[in-house]
Amino acid sequence: PVRSQLAKAKLILKMPRVKTIVSTPDNAADKKMILLAEGCTPEAQPRLRELMQEHDLEEPVPYKHTLGYEYLTADQVLGALIPKDVIGEIPTSFETIGHIAHLNLRDEQLAYKGLIGRVILDKNDRIKTVVNKTQAIENQFRVLPMEVIAGSHEMETLVIQHGYRFKLNFAEVYWNSRLENEHNRLITEVFKPTDCILDMTCGVGPFTIPAAKRGCRVLANDLNPKCVEYAKVNCKLNKIDAKAMPEIFCMDAREFVRHVTSRNGKRKKGPNGEEVQEPPLLFNHAVINLPATGLDFVDVFRGLFDRRVWKETDLPRVHCYTFIGKQLPEPEGAARPAMSDKEVKEILFRGVVERVEGLLGVNFSDDEAPLVREVRDVAPNKRMVLISFRVPAEAAFSS
Repeated sequence: PVRSQLAKAKLILKMPRVKTIVSTPDNAADKKMILLAEGCTPEAQPRLRELMQEHDLEEPVPYKHTLGYEYLTADQVLGALIPKDVIGEIPTSFETIGHIAHLNLRDEQLAYKGLIGRVILDKNDRIKTVVNKTQAIENQFRVLPMEVIAGSHEMETLVIQHGYRFKLNFAEVYWNSRLENEHNRLITEVFKPTDCILDMTCGVGPFTIPAAKRGCRVLANDLNPKCVEYAKVNCKLNKIDAKAMPEIFCMDAREFVRHVTSRNGKRKKGPNGEEVQEPPLLFNHAVINLPATGLDFVDVFRGLFDRRVWKETDLPRVHCYTFIGKQLPEPEGAARPAMSDKEVKEILFRGVVERVEGLLGVNFSDDEAPLVREVRDVAPNKRMVLISFRVPAEAAFSS
């Protein structure tokens, strides 16, 4: 009763992870102490005096509570140890990939990278490895150039997203944990269980596996043999039914699309050795999840389709992720009139549409205008967007 009345009067110490009822200095068995807010005395708080008299409480005594390293947050520790005027914002936010924390330290922060990594390890129980990106991603397989700055050098880890499990080696494959909700949105809001999906740059399976579990037929592909290896492992890890098991290929994205669609109507060996005609592949969606260069692959859909095969079927929709800036380039000569952020974004989005039109060799009609939506901020002048469009018949059947 005393404690609740003190709390109601806002006289008790409020500090995260600090108990407000403690033992007396002599550890008396029949007594406990209640920690009052800093500066709370009977002279400063008349209500405290009233409660002391009402419950026959002793006079408050000074109490010292030492907050050690284990109490402080990573922000507090690094803020105390690293000069903020040298490195600016304290670098404690990071991407989590299973047991791995991925940082993008700026040049002026690199002198403190060991300390930063150690503190992040100490303050995050699930983190066992801290890595820092060392340069821009420019290699063929889009694998992150990195160095371990603290903890274990074990790069194979397990990521769980929306109940699906993905095993991967972060040093060998492309992975972006920040796209978790985007993966789920496309699969649950756009794909239907009866759809056929081409996952042109599948990685370790963040689109392929949930789509297959949803009931879609999935043909997946990645140029990186390690991605293909882990995608197959993850199909088994997520217990995909044999009938829904994705076909997974390892080739260039354009080559993959041409390969799976060129099988239309060809004869192949049946289960008993007999010749059977392979049915045409009529797919509903193609996903290109490679923002840095994926838009370049859109030209594969020009002239890809056989009008006789697709005459009674809707042409597929393409969903391609790409990067754009946040500002328009400065014009030469006269200054640009002031524009709102919305107007700038509309012009940048229109630039993505025009690039797709150039790759397909057609202009979209108003009825088939693509949808461009912002996915996330990537950098101060960089954002990721998704452009979704149905392949126009003029492009699909062009010679």
